[in-house]
Amino acid sequence: MKMKQQRWFWGIFFILGAAILVSTKMHWLTYTAGTFTIIASIVLLAIFIKSILSLTIPGIVFSAAFASMLYAQPLGITALVPWTVLGTALLLSIGLSLIFSPYSWHHRFKSHHNMYHHHANRNHSQWQTDTPQKNDPTTVNMTVSMSNSIRYVQSEDLRVLNADIYMGGAKIYLDKAQIKDQATMNLNVELGGLELYMPRDWNVKIQDDVFLSGIEEKGLANTKTGPTVTLQGRLRMSGLTIIYV
Repeated sequence: MKMKQQRWFWGIFFILGAAILVSTKMHWLTYTAGTFTIIASIVLLAIFIKSILSLTIPGIVFSAAFASMLYAQPLGITALVPWTVLGTALLLSIGLSLIFSPYSWHHRFKSHHNMYHHHANRNHSQWQTDTPQKNDPTTVNMTVSMSNSIRYVQSEDLRVLNADIYMGGAKIYLDKAQIKDQATMNLNVELGGLELYMPRDWNVKIQDDVFLSGIEEKGLANTKTGPTVTLQGRLRMSGLTIIYV
């Protein structure tokens, strides 16, 4: 699709989206939904169409998955939200990508990692080991791509945790870690899920940049009497669960 045609297409698309939003809130349409649900549906539909035009399988699958999560109740799939839906979408994305576009998928996957590692200024081999830096026990690095991983952190002076999750799932157990004063966790999750198991006394402050994602806190009641832990980074069409133990 040429640039001029793209501008016309997306311009008309979002104008129609505005018309649908107004029509729904005015009850001109039979189905009613919240403003956020309508706007999110329009954005997801845009991602879905753009992914079809560019033949991007993960975009197609995950936009459909998040749309099903938005309408889980009328579809009768609330029991599958969110992790079963996200896990299914992940497996479908990997399987379909390997079948229909292995070269294209490998190229995009490699480009994504090169961009991330250049930005983070860390060498590739260091991230592949998935272990803390030997010369800096206060810092923990973890990366997960197109897979699932579990990490147990037992640092006696944890200060920084860097986690990069791309189309995968990760569980990080921090219940044996110690923080003397404060710590920062840089969490970048794209099309994936991350579970953090933390001591209930940690004073957790969430500053993540969230887009079409969800953050959930569960487990024991958080007393916030211990060291301060700041969660920052980006969540893109992903899920973050904080479990206090």
